[in-house]
Amino acid sequence: MMLQPPVSPADLPARSWPVWLRSRVTWDTALLAVGAWFILAFVAVALLRLRYPFELEWMEGGVVDHVRRIMAGHRLYVQPSLRFVPFIYPPLYFYLGALGSAIIGAGFLPLRLLSFAASLGCFSLIFGLVVDESGHRRSAFLAAAFFAACYPLSGGWYDLARVDALYVCLLLGGAYLLRVRPTVAAWVMAAVLLALAFFTKQSAAIVAAPLLAYAVWMAPRRGLLATAVFAGIAVGGTWLLDRAHGGWYVYYVFRLPARIQQADAAAAAFWSDDLVPSIAIAGALGLAALLPQRGSRPGRPLFYSLLASALVTSAWLSRLHAAAHENVLIPAHAAVAVLLGLFLGRCWSESARGRERLPAHVVVLLFVQFGVLLFDPRHMLPSAEDAALGRLLLQRIASVPGDVWLPQHGYLGALAAKQTYAHSMAMYDIIRAGSPADRERLIEEVRGNLAQRRFDLIIADRVDRWFRDELNSAYQPVGPVFPSSSGFWPLTGLRLRPDVVYRPRPAPNCVTSR
Repeated sequence: MMLQPPVSPADLPARSWPVWLRSRVTWDTALLAVGAWFILAFVAVALLRLRYPFELEWMEGGVVDHVRRIMAGHRLYVQPSLRFVPFIYPPLYFYLGALGSAIIGAGFLPLRLLSFAASLGCFSLIFGLVVDESGHRRSAFLAAAFFAACYPLSGGWYDLARVDALYVCLLLGGAYLLRVRPTVAAWVMAAVLLALAFFTKQSAAIVAAPLLAYAVWMAPRRGLLATAVFAGIAVGGTWLLDRAHGGWYVYYVFRLPARIQQADAAAAAFWSDDLVPSIAIAGALGLAALLPQRGSRPGRPLFYSLLASALVTSAWLSRLHAAAHENVLIPAHAAVAVLLGLFLGRCWSESARGRERLPAHVVVLLFVQFGVLLFDPRHMLPSAEDAALGRLLLQRIASVPGDVWLPQHGYLGALAAKQTYAHSMAMYDIIRAGSPADRERLIEEVRGNLAQRRFDLIIADRVDRWFRDELNSAYQPVGPVFPSSSGFWPLTGLRLRPDVVYRPRPAPNCVTSR
């Protein structure tokens, strides 16, 4: 009888192994399942929040007011007044929102749909960049999943009625065409997308400049053409918008942000607080993707070094603003997602014996990274109590016969068929960084309206300290808006809600009969 050679664990059927000894293909599959959970969690939260009729973040209502103003045929960039002060953003998001609102109806739904679609576009473009560069769909999927996992790190901003998702989507679209489609038509289209990103958020110029420099380096003629197209649209569009708004466009979109940056710039703990505690593992792995790789397409380290550094720089500079929230980190999260996907593609392509498996230590690190980013989607959803309190507040506002001023939440006035007024954040930008004449004019207008008791009711946030002396001299608090401290709080951004009700005090010359 011939003796049989000893059987090694590798020769046993996988089902007879202990769980922890099974093939790492199982762990790779589990990792993909975790990534799918993050994507599905984002989609579920976004869909459930789409129709919520009140603010998820305290400036969302101001964006809706901007869109309503466009639909009414008014210009956005005008002399600051109590009636209206624009936010310090270019107009593309507002006009696209107005287009959607003309079809669906004004409100949060068309704007959140726009941001939700842009976020899905970001997922697709991250996937497309990675799969085209590495040829590995699983690594591309995990890159998109990592970006989805960063959803709470941005304050849950991907689907809000704010400009950020559209801004990042347009940037990634331009980057994708420059890297993946080296044709004249594609690079011209890339320049158009980068210019549109510039008209969504000014910091797009920080990203467009190095990408277009890359284009010139790789193919001078096509690159110079793309640069000329971007410059022509950006400069020409800015000139036209400024002419159409009597000089106020440049004032709000460029001069005012520059003054705010000078006034509020601080040593923000961008690395130590914003990035390292949450995405250090993905960032460290992603950096390895920038190393030269045999057989890779020309210009890979240069392009992705420029793209990542530009996206991170734009996030860092935006974070220097005193009022900046975590939403400004979205470009940095997108950069890390792309680099992580490229690194994983390299790992899968270089796996031993030609078997596409991630190294064990990479799998462990990814599980730890996703574990750090794990979140409870239920905490990102408004409650039934929030909606009920909002409806009661609207009824109260609508019952007032005259004007109602809600400095932080003017959109509620529009929902109650009342006049809307400038958002307090936009007014604060003028007060802290506007020209002396504009600042004094706005302050005097507010003081005058308070002294004249223009408003039949004022509903202010408890933390609001603006014009406190003038408010208390002409108005008196008559109680809280809500019966308890719970309910109707925004889910992200500053924790502000309508909180205190003020009614006019009797005028000094009024005589009350006994």
